[in-house]
Amino acid sequence: MQVFKDWFKRDPETPLAVEEAAAPAPVSANSPCLNLSIDALGRVFEVSGSLSYRLPIAVSQVLPLEQLLHGQSRYLATDLAAFVQQTLDLSFVTRDGSILHTRGWLKAEQQGWSLQAFEVGDFLARLHACEQRLQAFSQISSVAQSVRGAERVEFPRHAQEWLGAMAQALRLACVALALPDASRGGWQIVGHYRDAQTPVFWADGQHLPRELQQYPGDQPVQWLRGGSDATEWHAADSVWLVPYADYQGIRAWLLCSPYIAHQSMPELNTRDWLDLFAYVAAPLLQRLDEQARKVHGERLDILQNLLGTGWWEYMPRSGAFLLAPSLLQRFGFDAQSPATLADWLELLSPADRDEFRIRLGDAELSGRAFEQVVRLRDCDDAQCWFRIHTRILNANGQRRIVGAVLDINDMKLKEVEADAATTRLKSLVASAPALIYVNRYEEGAFVPVFCSDSSSALLGWTLEDFVQRSMADFIHPDDRDIYFAHIRTLLSQGAASCRYRLIDRDGRYHWLQDEAKLLRDERGIPVEAVGLCLDVTDAAQAAERVRESEERYRILVEDSPAIICRYRPDLTLVYANRPLAQYLGIRQDNLPGTSLATYLSAQEMIQFRERHRQLTPDEPVTTALVRMDLPGREHIWWVLAERGVFDERGKLLEIQAFGRDDTELQKARQMLNQSAKMAVLGEMATGLAHEINQPLNVMRIALTNTLKGVENGSANPDYLKNKLGRIEQQITRAAKIVNHMRIFGRRSEVEGDLFSPDEAVEGALTLIREGELAGNIELILDLCGSPQVRGHADQLEQVIINLLVNAKDASLSAREKNPELEPRIVIRSEVSESMVIVRVQDNAGGIDPLLLDRVFDPFFTTKPVGKGTGLGLSVSYGLVNQMGGKLSVSNQESGACFRIELPVAESPDE
Repeated sequence: MQVFKDWFKRDPETPLAVEEAAAPAPVSANSPCLNLSIDALGRVFEVSGSLSYRLPIAVSQVLPLEQLLHGQSRYLATDLAAFVQQTLDLSFVTRDGSILHTRGWLKAEQQGWSLQAFEVGDFLARLHACEQRLQAFSQISSVAQSVRGAERVEFPRHAQEWLGAMAQALRLACVALALPDASRGGWQIVGHYRDAQTPVFWADGQHLPRELQQYPGDQPVQWLRGGSDATEWHAADSVWLVPYADYQGIRAWLLCSPYIAHQSMPELNTRDWLDLFAYVAAPLLQRLDEQARKVHGERLDILQNLLGTGWWEYMPRSGAFLLAPSLLQRFGFDAQSPATLADWLELLSPADRDEFRIRLGDAELSGRAFEQVVRLRDCDDAQCWFRIHTRILNANGQRRIVGAVLDINDMKLKEVEADAATTRLKSLVASAPALIYVNRYEEGAFVPVFCSDSSSALLGWTLEDFVQRSMADFIHPDDRDIYFAHIRTLLSQGAASCRYRLIDRDGRYHWLQDEAKLLRDERGIPVEAVGLCLDVTDAAQAAERVRESEERYRILVEDSPAIICRYRPDLTLVYANRPLAQYLGIRQDNLPGTSLATYLSAQEMIQFRERHRQLTPDEPVTTALVRMDLPGREHIWWVLAERGVFDERGKLLEIQAFGRDDTELQKARQMLNQSAKMAVLGEMATGLAHEINQPLNVMRIALTNTLKGVENGSANPDYLKNKLGRIEQQITRAAKIVNHMRIFGRRSEVEGDLFSPDEAVEGALTLIREGELAGNIELILDLCGSPQVRGHADQLEQVIINLLVNAKDASLSAREKNPELEPRIVIRSEVSESMVIVRVQDNAGGIDPLLLDRVFDPFFTTKPVGKGTGLGLSVSYGLVNQMGGKLSVSNQESGACFRIELPVAESPDE
């Protein structure tokens, strides 16, 4: 097949639309722009510049500016003076009827105005290409989200739905998805989509040509018409194939036909195509892998239940002795704390302990597996017989000792009884609560020759029934493979043990533990097999109930809406439930080993370490509000309750955390703070308007005097320079006030920064000094040059403004009652040990002592109705508290004193 090469000769990271837009336009030798001269009546009387030839106007022609402009650009002709020295986006009608998009500015001239503009059509084209690219990525992200949210992936129904959405986003007429064919090799179509006007091109189950295996997975491939296998490809004009590859190689192909990518989607480059397909292919393959693992896990659980055993593993380096959950419960171990070899040896009978320890040591050194029958003490302190199987595994140069523990207590007791009372064998066999049988080995098969009377009481079957029918006919269909393997093991090893279900005469199944031994003659030829079948139905059902109970508890933790996790002091996750995995956007299996530090700022990391340093075995619990930056989300807040897990020496090993999402509450609190800030600006609006109006009046008078001087001829250059300098001073004064209002009214940053409280005081006075306090109240300022604290300077400004406004209102109210009172407000800062203290004190007589404890309550105010919301002090109290400080109030000799205490920030070297 012929591969389309030209597409890859260009820069693979640059879209075609951007390349074409980047090509330089022809430039005139005189000027790269458009120049228009406009008279006082708004008429164009002169045109120049390299773009002038495109306008429908002659060189000597006079034409109204409005006739040259297009659309909304005609607003310029309505009032040219209003747009002088402003950046203007204008559209002109060209000679051929097209639109010329420009950007320029207007200057005032003696006879009118001059307009200079540059063409920006290329910029608009690039902007449109970027918008189309972002739209494609957004739509494909929605498809990927639907893949992740699907309860189960089913082909081809789901594939057709998702491919249809992709086709709409990428302007595809016919699209198909190909995945590896595990049975035949190569690639197979698992789903396709086409619109109503496109003929059938792909078919579900169709196999792709072998040539596809030759292409790498780092770039798309364009196949053209004329291939050797025209029948299978239906003679398509072109096929655009996009691969998805990961560490395993190419995992999937997206096939688009008929399609030429650089013509249909010029906004996308090679990398974009790979990323867009990866957005959908990655979660799709992840879901398929999850489904395969789930099926594998179910099969493994069934196998373990049928065997009726439990696994164990010894880890020599740590001394840990890991056990299956069922064994942990039976032997009374704590499921949350791993058992050690010493714990396991303590369960063994003293008669078996040394032998097991020595065998285990030999296995560790020499790699020889062993089996041993031991007595173990279970949770009821009763000693039971168990068979311990051992296997040695070698992986990556490391040796693992694993095995299984099988409960053989009933069988062992019967063996002991049989050895101790051989003379009572027949009576014991007749009355035994187990089925005892003897099978003779004849011509390569076992033939029943004896069956204890207990079989009739237990199952309702007699020896005659077992002779007339095959033993496999009585066994549950799902357990017959186990029984056949049991026979093969018995013949090869001389002994076998298994568990299976056998039907009784009433049609009910019983779980039987079959322990059999093969007897041979002196030549080693099998003679007969003696077996004991124990009814372990109750034990098997109890084990199933235990497993179901464990599963319910696991589901309770996994499906809890709360965040439950466990991590080391370095914030590396050891365990996390499903909600945390969804928050972080990571597959739950990949969470262990992930560090939460990735999602924390440097300040949050410092706070984490400080909390962990304070955890002790006596006080292992702490609670904190944690801010995290998660993928796809701006910020979230968690209320996290942490509990430290310590070793016997008091060393912090892990932290178990339980959290809930507090993001909405924190955002509401931020909105409340912002609303309170806006309320403060609203209260100061009158004063600020007066403060800004003063420089405007000064500028107006200066301009009036300047115009009069110009008209009567008395305005010399020094006079004009003096007046213009005064106007400039007033503009600077007004701009300073407006800029600080803009900064103050802006929403606070999420994370605090270092600042000086004295600077916050000066900033607050910039907004309030003249407008609220001038001429009415004496303001005394005593600042010490305070060190830096950590927080938000604008929030501290908000607190100080609230306190100053309250002090002003209280002072003016006190002067109404006592006209001789001279209102005074004192602002003082000082440093005491590791705290910066800012005091705001008035001489208005203080606050009623009965109300001191309520002044910081929400909606509490002493102002008249309509003059206060009761939120200022409450919000101020919260803002200071968020910075780690404290806001308090007390009555002094002449009035109330509000005290702000903030901790001094540590220097970076500390």
